[in-house]
Amino acid sequence: MLNTLAPMASRRDPFYSAPTDQASRLRQMVTSFKQEYVAPIATQRSVPFFRPDDKPLRIRKVPVVAITSGKGGVGKTSIAVNVATALAQRHIRVTLVDADLGLANADVLCGMSPTRRLETVIEVGSPRKGLDQIAIDAPGGFKLVPGSVGIARMANLPEAERAALLEAVLDLEESSDLVMFDTGAGLSEGVLSFVRFSDLAAVVVTPEPTSIADAYATLKLLRQPQRNGDQFAGRVGIIVNQAMNEEEARKTFQRIATTCGTFLKFTPELLGWLHKDELVTDAVKSRTAALLKQPQGRFASELRTTACKLAREAGIKLIDPVQVERPKGWLSRLLQG
Repeated sequence: MLNTLAPMASRRDPFYSAPTDQASRLRQMVTSFKQEYVAPIATQRSVPFFRPDDKPLRIRKVPVVAITSGKGGVGKTSIAVNVATALAQRHIRVTLVDADLGLANADVLCGMSPTRRLETVIEVGSPRKGLDQIAIDAPGGFKLVPGSVGIARMANLPEAERAALLEAVLDLEESSDLVMFDTGAGLSEGVLSFVRFSDLAAVVVTPEPTSIADAYATLKLLRQPQRNGDQFAGRVGIIVNQAMNEEEARKTFQRIATTCGTFLKFTPELLGWLHKDELVTDAVKSRTAALLKQPQGRFASELRTTACKLAREAGIKLIDPVQVERPKGWLSRLLQG
């Protein structure tokens, strides 16, 4: 049975204290990695479901982000692909899992035609494949796990198979600093299971009233106690897409934040906002990430800002390379020694 996540590890205490007798043993399992421009804030999380075989819980070491939305057609997949591209350009090893179990299309936006998709991980009667085995290199510099397309069984997975699919996410940790889900739209259990598994839920919304209403419905459902009484323990953020200007974006976010504060007693983070830009439409038609199609300009700047805020909220500490400026005059050179 799916369970919700344990509380987020404190940023001051890099260890997750498991509510069991094995806390000391779990603390010894902490691992870290070093990269030139990436320093992760260590978190360890138990897999959010029970294992019927009584085997020890596997420990999650890599942060997970779910890009989700209440309403379809808000640009969620485009944002997921471009954010993954932006973070890959910052030397972060990102794996994007297309978790739309019935209508996956992240591979289409990447201009790719994969031969193995998500259903091969849980195929009956065949050796189990890990997600790392079906991950492919995307043009943006990240790895993509292609989702399923047009398979009814995948769109309506039973609870046990969803749990197995979530556990398979741990196969990606050795090759990833950050795992991202591009979920389907809506409030089905198939969508929410991926969101609840995550450390950060990034809800994409547009200024349209229907999108705002559906985004609030998503946040409300995440805050409601589950069957076992637990709530979603991860962080929640908003990405405003297709805004005419900054004022419209901030008003859209404020409407959601005010309503959440009044009725749900919490305020989501504003992860970023993006202009409505024909560049994105053209990029989708040409099956490429907008960030690769036009790496400079307004959209690229807004997207990179959003991607960095998302990564930091997920627990990735971004470290910029030190840039030493050349002294301009003789006095500066003298003072420099």
